[in-house]
Amino acid sequence: TGAAYLPLDRTHPVARLRGIVEDATPVAVVADAQTVGAWAAMPVPLCTPQDLLAQYDIDARSVSSPPLPEHVTAQSSAYVMYTSGSTGTPKGAMIRHEAICERLVWQRDQILMFGRDDASLFKAPLAFDISINEILLPLLTGGRLVVAEPGGERDGLYLLDVIRRRRVTFVYLVSSMLDALLALDD
Repeated sequence: TGAAYLPLDRTHPVARLRGIVEDATPVAVVADAQTVGAWAAMPVPLCTPQDLLAQYDIDARSVSSPPLPEHVTAQSSAYVMYTSGSTGTPKGAMIRHEAICERLVWQRDQILMFGRDDASLFKAPLAFDISINEILLPLLTGGRLVVAEPGGERDGLYLLDVIRRRRVTFVYLVSSMLDALLALDD
């Protein structure tokens, strides 16, 4: 489409989200109906996925992938992630298509050897950059994507159970969570 993805975490304060939206100036925000209602004062058009489908008279079951517009290149932005910034003011980092592709291929081929028999655990909030890797790595390789329940990333026993039960072979963890899981597994 030529658009860049900008995830907004609905658990963040509305003032922070408003600042991100004002800085990024997205064309629109697509969200579920509850979020659209809560963010009614956002300075950007809000719509639900159903609104988009109805607007363009699209049947979601028959959507095919059109060719990319000519202006979309490997150097085009694929997504924008906002960090807290050293000043506390959110700052956007634009990630190019080629950058995320090269990173995923590097992880697959040289670091993780992630393949068809592997599974990645998706547990990070979408507004956290590691979520992109959790989702796209298995899709790139033909592996499996295991989706954790909302809030499950904070429950060590739940994570251990999902990892074992669903045969997860790869999970991104901060060191404190890794320590907690190792202690629980003893």
